[in-house]
Amino acid sequence: MNCLCGEPAEQLHHVVYQQHVRKRGGDLGDERNFLPLCYECHRRHHSRHAVLAASCLPDAAWQFADELMGEAAPDYLGRYYA
Repeated sequence: MNCLCGEPAEQLHHVVYQQHVRKRGGDLGDERNFLPLCYECHRRHHSRHAVLAASCLPDAAWQFADELMGEAAPDYLGRYYA
């Protein structure tokens, strides 16, 4: 599995961050919420040096966020993704 940058993916990024999934009683293991990333892309996203584009999120992640957060999902994803 490869990262969005083409490098081998070493980590799984939670599209909806774990604390927000927990807060809403969601399933932390729902695969729709995972995005495979290499270490460097994951680090740069969380440090806000190179925030991932919302357009690169898979449809399944949008669906997961919508089911978990309802109408708040687009605002949430807009805050955490460019």
